[in-house]
Amino acid sequence: MSLKIAIDARWIFEKISGIGEYTTELVYSLSSLPGDEEYIVIFNNKDILSEFNDNLGNRTSRVSCLYVPWGIYHPLSHIFLSGLLKKKGVKVFHSPGFMIPFYSSGISMIVTIHDLIPIAFPEFTPKAKKTRFYPIFKWIVSRAVSASDQIIVVSENSKRDLLKFYNLREEKVNVVYNGVGERFLNFENPINGMSLKEKYSIEGPMILYVGRRDPYKNLEGLIKAFYEMKSKGPGNAVLVIAGDVDSRYPEPERLVNELGLKEDVFFTGYISNENVLSLYSEADVLAVPSLYEGFGLQILEAFAMELPVVASNTSSIPEVAGDASILVSPENISMIADALSSVLTNDDIRNDLIEKGKERVKGFSWNESARKTLNIYRCAVKEKNI
Repeated sequence: MSLKIAIDARWIFEKISGIGEYTTELVYSLSSLPGDEEYIVIFNNKDILSEFNDNLGNRTSRVSCLYVPWGIYHPLSHIFLSGLLKKKGVKVFHSPGFMIPFYSSGISMIVTIHDLIPIAFPEFTPKAKKTRFYPIFKWIVSRAVSASDQIIVVSENSKRDLLKFYNLREEKVNVVYNGVGERFLNFENPINGMSLKEKYSIEGPMILYVGRRDPYKNLEGLIKAFYEMKSKGPGNAVLVIAGDVDSRYPEPERLVNELGLKEDVFFTGYISNENVLSLYSEADVLAVPSLYEGFGLQILEAFAMELPVVASNTSSIPEVAGDASILVSPENISMIADALSSVLTNDDIRNDLIEKGKERVKGFSWNESARKTLNIYRCAVKEKNI
């Protein structure tokens, strides 16, 4: 009898997030592996379910989508979900986030912990719900890691953090690196419609930032470094900040105005998956100045798109970037400025980074991530003897 595995896709939202990307790529890759496993993918949004199902293509023989009326945090989800899955013969439940059902007997529970930022560094996310409701979040994560049968983390750095804050058996914590989507590796399509450079009349080189605005992303540090870099050259460079507007953190726009950079810094707002490819293809360097990252998926995406990267030398970033990017101290503004300037003004440095990035990205594959994850599922069922 085939092994039935449920994957909680309620972490996929209309505006795609890192966990949403992880969940989508993992399911697609799992369903492409050899084997007779069946995957039940859980949604509570019918539109997202329909779009996901449409994109499955020929994978539908082993993947079915299940709609439930409860969100991730809804009490009824914790009361009824496990029973519903048991009736369907599910042996493994995988939560790509930090939440697993409170009642879960008879099913092997797998949870992925991407990072512990609100717990390890609550000052990095001062206005996030996870920080504002810290005791509740801390309890939820503590319960998830203690009640789960196996834990997946996306970097060795995240594993060290997890073992530091929780009393866990080391063999229970499995490092499985993220991959990079095929759309980044195979991007060949010309830009449809007006390009970003055309839209904003950009003529100089483009520094790109992609991501959230939480303080741990160090966006203000990047803006200060860009301001300093302008005096070193190239003076006609621009900074493009791509990511959803977050009213909790108005500081980046305020700093841009204070430094007189309104003509040189562009805020795009939310960027769809399709448009982010165009951004990568137009940019000249990607900046990842974070104070902390659980992984740093944008780094791989840039490597795949042959875009040089300047990134922080902290947390998991060196694991992902290796020697294929210029690593800088995120708190050293001049160091960031010098690194960006060198990439934009020195073709030898730029070309060397591009070649190293092309090689580095070969070591990260969603198929390999899926293969390791499937092995964790199988081992969890065997150990629990269900």
